[in-house]
Amino acid sequence: MGSQSIQRGFRKQRADTKTTRKSLFFRKEHKLKIQRGQRVLSPEQLKRVRSDLMAAARKRSVVTYGKLMKRYHLSRGHVLSRAIEEVDSAENKQRMPGFAAIVVRADTGFPGGGYFCDDGLPPTIRRSRVRSSDPRLSAEEIRHVKQSQQKIWACYRDQ
Repeated sequence: MGSQSIQRGFRKQRADTKTTRKSLFFRKEHKLKIQRGQRVLSPEQLKRVRSDLMAAARKRSVVTYGKLMKRYHLSRGHVLSRAIEEVDSAENKQRMPGFAAIVVRADTGFPGGGYFCDDGLPPTIRRSRVRSSDPRLSAEEIRHVKQSQQKIWACYRDQ
C-alpha cells in the first residue's frame, strides 16, 4: 500500500515536470520568434491592454504582471515587456506618460528589475541587463517609481 502512494506521487510529480518543461518550451519558442520592433499583440489586443491600464490609472491603482499574462495569454519576460513597450510607445507619441510604472510584481508592488533597464531612465538608476531580474530596489529606484506613478495617475485622472 505504501508503494502505491509513492508511485502515485511520483506519477503526479512527473506529470508536473512534463507540464513545466512544455511551458518552458512554449516560452522559449515565443522568445525566439519575436524580433526587435515586431508586434507581440494585435492592434485590438493593444487597445484592450491600454484600456485596462488606463482604468487602473484612473483608479490610482496598479496592475500586476500576472494579471496581464493571464488575461492576454502572454509569457513572462521578453514577450510581456514587449507588449508593455508597445502600449507605452503609442502613449509617448501622443506626449503622454506610459504605463510601465504601474505594472508591478505581485510580491513587491513595484515594477520588476527589467523596468530599470530602459534607456529613458536617469543614469543614476538605470541598470544593465545583467541586473534585470533582480527584484531588490534601492531607495532611489523606489522614489523614482513612486514619482512616476503619481505622474501617471495625475495625467490619466481626467481621461
